[in-house]
Amino acid sequence: MNFPRMANKAWPPNDPETLSEICLAYCVKNLRQTICDYDDEFDSYCLKPDIVLPLSVSDGISRMLPLQRPYLGIFKDPEQCLLKRMNLSLVSDLVDSDLIRLLAHRPVELRMPLAHLSYDFIHYINIYSDNLQSLAVLGSRPVFMELCHLLNEDITWYVREANRGGPETAGNRVFGRDYILSCPRLRSFTLNCVNQFSSDNLVTILCGLPSLTKLDLSDCDIKVEKIEDGLCSLKCLQILRLHNVLTVSNDIKSSFNVLAKLTTLR
Repeated sequence: MNFPRMANKAWPPNDPETLSEICLAYCVKNLRQTICDYDDEFDSYCLKPDIVLPLSVSDGISRMLPLQRPYLGIFKDPEQCLLKRMNLSLVSDLVDSDLIRLLAHRPVELRMPLAHLSYDFIHYINIYSDNLQSLAVLGSRPVFMELCHLLNEDITWYVREANRGGPETAGNRVFGRDYILSCPRLRSFTLNCVNQFSSDNLVTILCGLPSLTKLDLSDCDIKVEKIEDGLCSLKCLQILRLHNVLTVSNDIKSSFNVLAKLTTLR
C-alpha cells in the first residue's frame, strides 16, 4: 500500500522572535513615542538626551531602519548610538559635513554615494579608517573624473613637497605617489565609476591597499591591461569582479594575460 508522502516542512520553523527583537521592532516603528525626538522644521529625528544605546541595539536599529536623511540625526553622537556598518546609498545628497560626522564612529563598513562630495572625502576616510574593512564608493564616471582632476592638483603638491624633503603623510609613504587611500585593514573595495582618464589614480589607489582580498570594479570604463600594476600589487586578492569591464578592452588576450598573473584568485 502506498501512503501519500507528508509535505516537507509541514510545521513552521521553531524560531520565534526574541523579546529583544520584538522590543526593538516596536521602537523602530514608534520612534517618537520611544527613543527619539522629532524636528518638524527639518524633518529629522534625534535621540532623546537621556538615551544611550549599546552597540547591539544600535546595530539592530541600523539594520531595521533605512539610513536616509531624516534618520541621520539618530547617529550624530557616537557616545549615544555607535554605528559601525553604514550603508549611505539612500542619502543621495550626502555632503562632506555629513560624512565627517558619521566617520567619527570609525565604521567597519562604509557604502556611500559621491554625487555631492568634494575630493576631500578621500582625506576624511584616511583620517578615520582605523577600523574600516569594507568600502564601496558609488557614483557616475563624470563626477569621479572631476574629483580626480581636482585631486591631482593636491597630489602634485604633496609629491613636490616630498621631493623637497618636506614631511610625508603616512609613515614613509607619500600621498599620491605611493598611496591615495590609506586603510590598513581594508579587505573589500567596490568602485563602479572609474573611466579610462582616471585609471592612473586607480592604480595608485590599489597599490596602497596591500591587504585587499575582494575587489569589485564592475561597470568601470577601464582597460584591464592599463591597471596591471595595481592589480599585481594585491598579493592577498582572492575575489575580483569585472562585470561589463572586459568588453571595454581592445585586446582580450592582453586582459587575460594580466588576470593570469593574479595567482591568489580563487
